Amino acid sequence: KRSFVLYRLAWCHLNAGNVSIAKSTLLSALNEKTGVDASFRKDLTHDLATFIARGEVNKSSVDQLLTLSAESDKKANLFYLGQECDRLGNKAGSVLIWNLYTEQGNISLDDELDIKLRLAQNLWDQNKLSESVQLYKSFYEKLSKSKCKNKSHCDELRARSRSYVHTWIKKNKTNPTSDMLEALKTYSIHNSSDVEMLSWTAHTAKRLGQNAVATSYYRQAADQSFDGLKAKNIEPSHAKFLQNTLNGSLLAEIESAEASKDSRDQLIAYNHYLKLNPNGDKSDEVRYQIIYLDYKAGKYRAAADSFHKLVMNKNQLNESTRVHAADLALDSLAILKSHEDIEKFAKDFAKIVPSKRNEYFALSRQSAINQSAALYNNGKSSDSAMKSALKKLAGATVIGATNEDKLKIYKNQMLIAEKLQDLDAVDAAAIKILSLKSISSADVDHALERRLWVAEMRLDFKKAAKLAQSTSLKNMSAEDRYLKLAVLTELSGRSSKSYYNDYLKVAKNTSRANLVRAKMVKEARYPWNELEKHKKQLRRTPNIFGQSVLETFAKSRSIKNLKSYLAERAIQKSPAASILNRFIIIDENRELDREFSRHRLSLVSNSKIKKSMNERLALLAKADKVANRALRSGDFTLQIEALNRVTRENSRLAREISKMPIPRGLTVAQRGEYKNLLLQQAKPYSDKSLQAQAKAESLWKSSKDYADLLRLAKSDTTLTRRLVISELTLLSKWAIDSERNVIKQAIGYSPKAVRTRDIETAKKAIVNDPFDTSKISKLKNLEEQRGSSTFVAYLEARLQAMEKGQL
Repeated sequence: KRSFVLYRLAWCHLNAGNVSIAKSTLLSALNEKTGVDASFRKDLTHDLATFIARGEVNKSSVDQLLTLSAESDKKANLFYLGQECDRLGNKAGSVLIWNLYTEQGNISLDDELDIKLRLAQNLWDQNKLSESVQLYKSFYEKLSKSKCKNKSHCDELRARSRSYVHTWIKKNKTNPTSDMLEALKTYSIHNSSDVEMLSWTAHTAKRLGQNAVATSYYRQAADQSFDGLKAKNIEPSHAKFLQNTLNGSLLAEIESAEASKDSRDQLIAYNHYLKLNPNGDKSDEVRYQIIYLDYKAGKYRAAADSFHKLVMNKNQLNESTRVHAADLALDSLAILKSHEDIEKFAKDFAKIVPSKRNEYFALSRQSAINQSAALYNNGKSSDSAMKSALKKLAGATVIGATNEDKLKIYKNQMLIAEKLQDLDAVDAAAIKILSLKSISSADVDHALERRLWVAEMRLDFKKAAKLAQSTSLKNMSAEDRYLKLAVLTELSGRSSKSYYNDYLKVAKNTSRANLVRAKMVKEARYPWNELEKHKKQLRRTPNIFGQSVLETFAKSRSIKNLKSYLAERAIQKSPAASILNRFIIIDENRELDREFSRHRLSLVSNSKIKKSMNERLALLAKADKVANRALRSGDFTLQIEALNRVTRENSRLAREISKMPIPRGLTVAQRGEYKNLLLQQAKPYSDKSLQAQAKAESLWKSSKDYADLLRLAKSDTTLTRRLVISELTLLSKWAIDSERNVIKQAIGYSPKAVRTRDIETAKKAIVNDPFDTSKISKLKNLEEQRGSSTFVAYLEARLQAMEKGQL
């Protein structure tokens, strides 16, 4: 156990102060050949670092430590030795150790940062200030690039870095150096929320005569203090510290800025004070200094603005000073010929300087009117010029103005606003006109019409209908007036029947009137009755009449009524006639199908067979006639129906002939011959059936009408879609295999319902931008899908008017 005894003895010497003997004794323990295992050697070399730190630390002693240490313990022992040197105040040894440790390589970022900070402190302790500051900067450069994964270690390093500059402040606060300022700037750059150090950086710069730097850091200290005071749950003592720092920093910033003789820095400092401490003890003085600074520089613009602020701040000036400041502000603007600001300032001063209220208001109003006229005339009615002119008029005060002056201002506002399509301004001006007393009925009507226009542009139909009833609409004919009232009332959600009837009484345009009649028929509870009521007038417009009959038939099926109307010559002239006639023909052909279904070949006797065969052939001839007529018409549905009948009935006759009973008493050979004879007799009908079937298949594959029917079934959402579905339902009975599913899908297609939300969104888009034709078109398309015919017509008319520049 000799090595263990030597180890204990070495510590006894060290504790007794015999460092040299202690170290040599510990080395003897390390050199023992027995009793020193790896674990004990690890302890011995670690304690050797402690012993070395107590004595002279040099390259030789460090090499000795590294030689005796196990490879895995070398860096740890060297790091520990460095820490001991720092703890014992061995500055030279510390620098040596940390440099050697860095040379070892593969050190962690945490260790590298720790070492840089230690070296910076050691160099500072040795008064190597420039080198120390450079290492301090290097430390922060490295720290700023790291991501501080070890937060607690980063926090410790920041605390030590603060202690570095704090120690320097204690030592040299009354006699700072440029190195000290550099260190403080480095710390403050990377710790911008440390109010105390920002202040010390500013104080140090100020003592060194670097006023611009001092001003900047005082400003930062004030900003950080101001932000800190906003924090929640702030300690009272810390709040007091921040408030004192804020007040002191703002004043010190001004002092440094003034010492710098830089007018720009001074102005920034003054404004900064007012921004963060507008009601501070020195705020009046600061405001005065700003005004004086501008005045001294001949900056009348700035002086006028500052005087304006002083005048408008009721808590700062007495009455006589306020009047004097207001007059000086207006005089400065007069020198500058700034008439726009004369208008604004005079209006402001009139509100706050009672003794000169009327004088200032009159000056403001006249300036606004003159500017508006000049802008409108000089700008040659451009949008920007008109906007500026309108803004001037809108800002013109009417306090103390005569009724005539007010009406003139409001009418000009309304005129310019309408040209600019500024609906808010038009409506506001119209309301102001209507609020005036003793104005002419023409002026009242004009204002109401403009309000009506605004309501329509915004799709506010309830307001529009109400306004339309309130004004005479003298600029419109009687029929246009009634029609407008009818449309607006309907769009507002109320019954407009009485207005439509009034319109029909005075209407001169037959087509327009019949469109209204067709609308009334379409929306009637009993459309056939309503159609009969307007039949006489509708005859004059065949197309409208025919479409009205078509829609009525689609809504309320009545072949009887339809036949009655198809007898009208006017109907036969309309495009709807071909569609309507088809349903009559199909209905008539049903009787032929019933005749076929009732007829049977009689096999009782030869005479009966002959008679029933002749009857069947007569029916087939009639079917051929119908088919030929359908083929000539080119109508797809009629052709398919007729060809299907020809195919079906000829095939049926062929089957019936081929299955006729064989007479008794025939030999086997005779029976075979008889069967062949029957087949030969059936063949022409079978062939004819196949020919008709082939013709039908060809039509299914090539008909444009059929393709159109499929398209309409999926796109048309009006009443006529019912007819399309009805026709496709008929066709599905006769369809070839490949088309049955196609027709089924078309019949079952359900057009995507227009969501109320989409309609409201589209309306809102128009309200926000009433003159965007794309948005109006979008709403029109949505309303078409929903079937809102009146609204669609209204939007179409609006689009046309916009295209012609009439809106």
